[in-house]
Amino acid sequence: PNDVLEALVVEPIRKAKERAKSSGHDIRELKRKLQKTMWEKLLVEKDAAILASAREYVLAERDRLESLALKDNFDLVLAIEHKNMLDVAEVIIEAADLRKESRGSHYRTDHPERNDREWGTNIFVTRRNGALHPEKHSVDREWTDRGKVRLSPWG
Repeated sequence: PNDVLEALVVEPIRKAKERAKSSGHDIRELKRKLQKTMWEKLLVEKDAAILASAREYVLAERDRLESLALKDNFDLVLAIEHKNMLDVAEVIIEAADLRKESRGSHYRTDHPERNDREWGTNIFVTRRNGALHPEKHSVDREWTDRGKVRLSPWG
């Protein structure tokens, strides 16, 4: 257990603090850039090229997290939050890329029409073996009780 803690937590933090003395990415700046980029690319209008660009940014941002410079203990909290923000951004990108239509605030300039026949669905995203898997799941036009989750039809 101590070896695992050392390898997964203590050693990466030690290395990140060392980088802060010389080089490495500032977590606060990474967070500002991520928020700005996702605001520009994912807000309302999007197309396949914009989604591909956003996907590339998120992948590169994950690499930048590997060379993060931690200046203080709160930077570790910000780094965890930033990783979670990247996870959410990735889910939004993959779901938007899967949905080949426009609906509500999701407007695809390359698919401007609403398509109820094929897209009267919800999109569920799971992560298996490190990869995201977005899937369409049809829903009834009425509220559906799925145990702890209540689903509302979109549209």
